Amino acid sequence: GRGGVAPPACLAVLHERKLSTLNLGDSGFILLRPRDEDGHVLYRVMFESKEQTHGFNFPKQLGTGSSDYPHHGDREVFEVQPGDVVVMATDGVWDNVFLPDIVDLMQECLDGGELEKAAKRLAQRANKLGMSQVQSPFAERAWLEKKLEFPGGKLDDVTVVVARVAQAPSRSDIPLL
Repeated sequence: GRGGVAPPACLAVLHERKLSTLNLGDSGFILLRPRDEDGHVLYRVMFESKEQTHGFNFPKQLGTGSSDYPHHGDREVFEVQPGDVVVMATDGVWDNVFLPDIVDLMQECLDGGELEKAAKRLAQRANKLGMSQVQSPFAERAWLEKKLEFPGGKLDDVTVVVARVAQAPSRSDIPLL
């Protein structure tokens, strides 16, 4: 075997209004932007990272014995706005929860501004679906890429981070030490 732990990498750095990202492997992120529609805030997907693999269910990853390095990852830079939301998650989420369902769940939780609740609910949904026989994104890819019949979800590691871009404080709001 390859030996050792070999994790994917999903990184994001916000500086002023630029979000710089690096994604390698089967973790990933989406960038959601709120828009006002008839007095209601609705979120739309501005960007969805793509999984990087060597083949079906064989993600690129870092670590002992891996031939992958950070420079093999996808790098992106986005202009972001206050209110934009970044959802970063491991493959246990993307393999089990369809993107429209993720957006709907974020919509429900973010109406009240509850970022932690949004992350917890998405993680819980992914874990539940991973143990179910419900059709999953992983099962769809198994069929499309390998003609493998895969029943339902795929139980895997689940980590979720949800962050909202805030308005930067003005210089007068920053206390002098």
